[in-house]
Amino acid sequence: MRKLFVFLVAPLFIYSCTYTGPKVVIKGKIENSKSPYVYLQELTLDGNGITDSMLLDNSGSFKFKFEITYPMFYSLWVGKENKIVTLLAKPGDRIKIKGRADNLLNSYTVSGSDDSKDVQILSRHLNKTITCLDSLNKVYQQFQGNRNIENIHNILSMNYDKCLQDQRQFSISFIKKNPASFACLMALYQKVNAQTYVFDKEDDLQYFVSVDSALFRKYKEAPHVNALHTNIQQMKEQKNALKLQQMLSIMGGKAQDIAMPSQKGDTVRMSSFKGKVILL
Repeated sequence: MRKLFVFLVAPLFIYSCTYTGPKVVIKGKIENSKSPYVYLQELTLDGNGITDSMLLDNSGSFKFKFEITYPMFYSLWVGKENKIVTLLAKPGDRIKIKGRADNLLNSYTVSGSDDSKDVQILSRHLNKTITCLDSLNKVYQQFQGNRNIENIHNILSMNYDKCLQDQRQFSISFIKKNPASFACLMALYQKVNAQTYVFDKEDDLQYFVSVDSALFRKYKEAPHVNALHTNIQQMKEQKNALKLQQMLSIMGGKAQDIAMPSQKGDTVRMSSFKGKVILL
């Protein structure tokens, strides 16, 4: 940290002298906290965002103040609690948080930022879906060894798929209603577990493109928007490659070799020029 401070102190001083944009203020009150500290972490693409901490006063109040040039996501939590609140701040926002430390995720209220309210809606619905899926998994484990396990498995699978589909439809509806909301970035990349995304990047490409079209022109310098734009180009290339592979498979596998007469009259096969530039 000492080395990082020395490295950044000069450019930060210059930046603070030249930047005239509005500051972001995140303040609030956390009740029943066993920890004296509240933490705020910047959610960066590499996962190495700066974490700041603030000492809660006797009433549980706190206040963070900082500068940003484009919208950014933040995590807020108290002490070692697992219940993390996600916020979305834009330059000039005055965000106010209230909640209980023992159940911060489900108890908190937010004002001063429509984007953070959107994030709250997305987070709570996802949490509801995860709870649904966890409950179904627990029921399945309880019936292990039961002679009707196959029928039970089929019923639970149907309900599991319904939970996932309901979550997907909720996210689609949110994106359609709020196409220009920065919170749509969160909707696109939400997961119900470590391996399963709400959206499939191949089948749901249209929603990624829709959000990109709405955000890229306005926030193209924002890292999260830039990453989405790049990700879409990669997804399109992968989709085109898959289509080509499927087409070749339908045709019977590899493309047939081409044989043509040369200027000398003998037959030359295209495969003999592998790795070389050919002018036809």
